[in-house]
Amino acid sequence: MKKTLALLVVVSVLAAAAYAVDVRSINTAGYHSHTANPGLTLVAPTLDNMDGTTLNEILGTQLPDPSTAFIWNGGGWSAAAFSRGAWGAPSPSTTLARGGAIFIQNTTGSPVEFSFTGEVPEERNGGGTTVVNVTGIDAVSYAYPASVTFVSTDIATIAPDNSKVHFWNGGGYDTAGKNRGAWGAPADTKVLGIGEAFFVEVDGGGSVDWTEEQPYDLQN
Repeated sequence: MKKTLALLVVVSVLAAAAYAVDVRSINTAGYHSHTANPGLTLVAPTLDNMDGTTLNEILGTQLPDPSTAFIWNGGGWSAAAFSRGAWGAPSPSTTLARGGAIFIQNTTGSPVEFSFTGEVPEERNGGGTTVVNVTGIDAVSYAYPASVTFVSTDIATIAPDNSKVHFWNGGGYDTAGKNRGAWGAPADTKVLGIGEAFFVEVDGGGSVDWTEEQPYDLQN
């Protein structure tokens, strides 16, 4: 219980750009929950699953049969179907780690709740710093269980002028560009929810390394 309180408090006071989020933790293991509404939901894990990073390991049997997941492979989406209680290819060989992105397609007519579980990344378990390579058009996410403003992230700072960001709104994308070092709407006021994924389009198809450090201290 002490760590539960510590994580919630730390995440809620990460600095002016951070906000309280629904993260529950015992020691350094926790989970964050999401709702897959009918259609597509763009999300990402922010915890290190201790069983592995395939779909069978990170999602298991939480979604209804049938469901489909799309994992970004750098140039498009690799689709996997959930059928008869298991995920098919590419889940045996394709992994989804923190900083990545996944589209979940709910083909039912009702919302479905699911969770990502795992170890909270921090310095003591090697997760104190996370580097995500962003090349061309890439589907990415903030790699820690915290809600932050987009402009406070390292990717917002290091992306060159004329880059774009695309936020999924449930039926399409809200797009913003960067000009003279500043992001336009809606990126300038966008708050990234815990586990919310999005697209970054680096100007000219370039490549940058998005580096973030853990925004909380679980040792106090």
